[in-house]
Amino acid sequence: MKSTTILMLSFLFVCISCQQNTPVKKEPSPKETPSIQVFNFDNETDRAAYQALKLDSSHPNLLNPQIAPEMYTEVSSSWSELHQNIGTYLNEKEFSWGVKDSTITIVQKFYFTPEGQIKSYFFNIRNKNVTDSIKQQFGKYIADFAKDHRIMITRETPFAQCGKTRYLN
Repeated sequence: MKSTTILMLSFLFVCISCQQNTPVKKEPSPKETPSIQVFNFDNETDRAAYQALKLDSSHPNLLNPQIAPEMYTEVSSSWSELHQNIGTYLNEKEFSWGVKDSTITIVQKFYFTPEGQIKSYFFNIRNKNVTDSIKQQFGKYIADFAKDHRIMITRETPFAQCGKTRYLN
């Protein structure tokens, strides 16, 4: 009986020790999850918040006149791939612009972390018939897209890129 008790206590001790040494996978805290800011040009509150951040002073443009010609191809390719991925993502989500226009024109600026993660996104949808609710929905989709997608370029400091894009409707 005494040996059985000792054996049971030893077994219990081993089980408890193993449980304490097993690493627990923790969920990322809100600080670890990147916060993506999306700003709609047509929303006055968004536009004011965007302007107050002065992101252009801390995020130099990726395609500036001083860029080396050999880097232009890499930047251009990554930029195109990002937009193709956005188009694919919107199609997968069955996103509809709600207008009959054959293309949707967006003037936009992305702000990236040094690792290429999308940090902020400012957009101006040029098609006049796109409703405010559709613009808001588009912004939410971009924020969701940015959680799992990035541009395939890295830099030593944060950077930005702007441009005009046409998405097929």
